[in-house]
Amino acid sequence: MRARSGKTGYILQLICIALLVALIVAFVISEISRVTMALRRDTAAAVSLPLTVNGVGYLFRDELPVTSVDNGVIEYYAADGAAVAAGAPLAKVYADGANVGTREAARLLYEELWYLESLDRTDLPDYYGSYAALMAALSNGALGGTGEAVDTVKAALAQKAAGSEDAAVRAARCAELRAELDRLIENDRNAANTVYAPTGGTFYREADGYEELFSTNAVDSLTPGGLRTLLSTGQNTALTVGKLVLGGSWYLAVPMSAAEAASFAVGADYEISLQGEGSFTFTLQRVTDPDAAGEVLLVLCAKGELAPRGLARCYRVTLTYGSAVGLQVPWSAIFSEADMLYVYVEKDGVATRRRIDPLLYRDGCCIAAVSGDAACLQEGDTVISSSRRLYEGKATV
Repeated sequence: MRARSGKTGYILQLICIALLVALIVAFVISEISRVTMALRRDTAAAVSLPLTVNGVGYLFRDELPVTSVDNGVIEYYAADGAAVAAGAPLAKVYADGANVGTREAARLLYEELWYLESLDRTDLPDYYGSYAALMAALSNGALGGTGEAVDTVKAALAQKAAGSEDAAVRAARCAELRAELDRLIENDRNAANTVYAPTGGTFYREADGYEELFSTNAVDSLTPGGLRTLLSTGQNTALTVGKLVLGGSWYLAVPMSAAEAASFAVGADYEISLQGEGSFTFTLQRVTDPDAAGEVLLVLCAKGELAPRGLARCYRVTLTYGSAVGLQVPWSAIFSEADMLYVYVEKDGVATRRRIDPLLYRDGCCIAAVSGDAACLQEGDTVISSSRRLYEGKATV
């Protein structure tokens, strides 16, 4: 009996030891898994990123304002953005002339004429939403939305209803209106003035009064202060019918700090992106002396490319002046000590410190310089980062 009791106790001891060993193994495996999962591993890969400066660029090109006297209603012959030759008729301008009130009479006639002609448009916007939603609202006897929105919908519906009328009736009325305009001119030879293109170019109906200020001649002596003066010089456009954009060279003046400008070389070509217009190649012609605030102007000439067809005086610009080649490292993996930055890499199952020399920071990453020093980060190294503390020699597996 005693022998059987001793044997049972021995078996229980073995079971306890086995359970204890299993517990220890499970704990070790869990700890290794926890440490491993807490580590993020990234390979230090060589990348090339463009070096850029963002700012605002001011466009200079040769433009000629087209003017008339005593402007009233303008009937344009040339389409907006059309290429015209010298002597081409651009517009007919109605004025009061000897018979005071001619201009106002012409305005009233043209308002109706323009409205009738707009009814033939097929691109009217849907002011209210889907057609089904509009019909449902009408079936309920009321239109939803603000008073302004309701008025807009009613105007759109009225225009659509008028557009469904006989096109021949509208055409006849338009002919009557044009005949009345002609009679205004017959009764007063000074009541209308035809404006002709003084030279060839691209005609635009809109003018802002800066046409002659932002010419190519202005860039020769342009300074940061001079640019600010140009921008604050308002011009009267009361006599302006439109403008002609002439061909030839065009320029971009970009204000920036003297420190930023140090990255650019006179005579070199640069790729510049103009927001909404695409990219263009420019040659840097000169960099102005810094003003009291340390600001300079980069004056660049477009290299054999047409100027944008838009009318903007200034653009958001991105200037690319080179590229940075280095090793990409996540910002979360970087540590600092005194004046040194470093990362930990996985080497033989442990964390090993490697020094880095940052070139630039972008999108949550650091681009570090490539170095032949064995103490520095090398391409292909496995960079580790962790929410837990890392130190030299810490096990990573």
